[in-house]
Amino acid sequence: MSKYSRSLLRGMGIVAVLALGTTACGGSGDSSGQKQVSASDIQSALKKGGTVTVWAWEPTLKQVAADFEKKYPKVDIKLVNAGTNNDQYKALSNAISAKKGVPDVAQIEYYALGQYALTKQVTDLKAYGAEKLADSYSPGPWNSVKSGDGVY
Repeated sequence: MSKYSRSLLRGMGIVAVLALGTTACGGSGDSSGQKQVSASDIQSALKKGGTVTVWAWEPTLKQVAADFEKKYPKVDIKLVNAGTNNDQYKALSNAISAKKGVPDVAQIEYYALGQYALTKQVTDLKAYGAEKLADSYSPGPWNSVKSGDGVY
């Protein structure tokens, strides 16, 4: 899989998790300079397939991943529970520092997101159309995933 396809699939996975979070809850670097990703780009990446590694502890994501794989059979979601809260953040920070074993998607709570966004250790999702999801969230949660001009 090309670096662009993997990046696109990763970004699509992150946006998908955000979008699924909207329905469930009711309301690895800087992407600046990347072109806006089109719906056809996303569909192409989904058809091509690949693996998306997700670190999360939220138990309903098992069903979300299964449903996603059913809809997109060429995409394999590798769901990993790397620990909850601080255990996962320590493992995530270690993986980022080592530049090895970093997941494509990681569950990060609002209070911890800033430390990753400020140091550009998470992807700004604007290039993947994340800003289009703003009206799906109430202002509090939406503002909690923004830092500067970025949406994380």
